[in-house]
Amino acid sequence: MVRDGGLQAECRAIFGDDTLDYDTAIQNHYANGTPPNWQNDYISAYATMHPWEDFAESFAHCLHIIDALETAHCYGMALKAPHHQNIAADVDFDPYTVLDFERLADTWVPLSVAINSIHASMGERPLYPFILTPHVKEKLAFVHKVITRQPIARFQPQAPQMA
Repeated sequence: MVRDGGLQAECRAIFGDDTLDYDTAIQNHYANGTPPNWQNDYISAYATMHPWEDFAESFAHCLHIIDALETAHCYGMALKAPHHQNIAADVDFDPYTVLDFERLADTWVPLSVAINSIHASMGERPLYPFILTPHVKEKLAFVHKVITRQPIARFQPQAPQMA
């Protein structure tokens, strides 16, 4: 999707040089741990291991966000917190049709804050403890672009043929 889609140079500019030896990167990661302040540039500690892992983790999170927003959309969820003016979101759209990742992020962040708050009030850890920094959002937006550039194959049920 990246290489054959003509996006390899852009992908490397965002995620790093994927030609680095993967086995060496794994050994280095487990020997030295994550770099300081990794949260500024990566969605997860695991993503710091190698550009492939960074892309894979970003891909997974992009799908998580879209799937969660689809569920919220199906339930007609909207946030209008009177005591928290910066926490507002209305999932009044099908996230699978949105091409602008910024719109998805602008809806997901307040929704995830509210969900995390509900979890905390139940004595649980945050459901989505990840921080969407500008660099992380750039990575997610790139992945979203890669995904949305793909042709969509719609399932067309076929009537069984009678003998």
